[in-house]
Amino acid sequence: MSWSKGKSAALGLTLLLSAGCGFEPLYQEDGAAGRLKNAVIVEATGDDLGYEVENALVKRLGSPLAPNYVVIVRTSLAEIEVAAGGLDGFERFNFEGSGEFEIRRLGGDRILYEGVVEGSAAYSSTRETFHTLAARRDARRRLATQLAERIARRLEATAERWLE
Repeated sequence: MSWSKGKSAALGLTLLLSAGCGFEPLYQEDGAAGRLKNAVIVEATGDDLGYEVENALVKRLGSPLAPNYVVIVRTSLAEIEVAAGGLDGFERFNFEGSGEFEIRRLGGDRILYEGVVEGSAAYSSTRETFHTLAARRDARRRLATQLAERIARRLEATAERWLE
């Protein structure tokens, strides 16, 4: 049996076994996670990190065309100095952030699902203010994207349990 025939046989066996266990792709259109696309309004805390998480979540979940749900995100951020370089003015910082989130039916009070995600991103400072500010802004943006991705994945992975 050639290598490509072996791969084909393994793929066929995997598909056959997957079909037997009730496997469904997460993002199929009529699946629970697919029904979240363009159906969620995102509201986040009014700080910079919250604003960036909100934008990243809207980008990930889509602009709400016919919203059915609202996800509320409360972010927190800590900036921690982890290394100082002495005479050359080099320092290393970590942003550690979290996002508490809850999703509700639009206009409803009952929390359908809630959770907390955490993440971190690092940046280095130098004697150059411009470069330090750019690195700091980029690290905060990377952290926001990381938190938004984790929230979206959690919502999509659990949607079948709470989606009404």
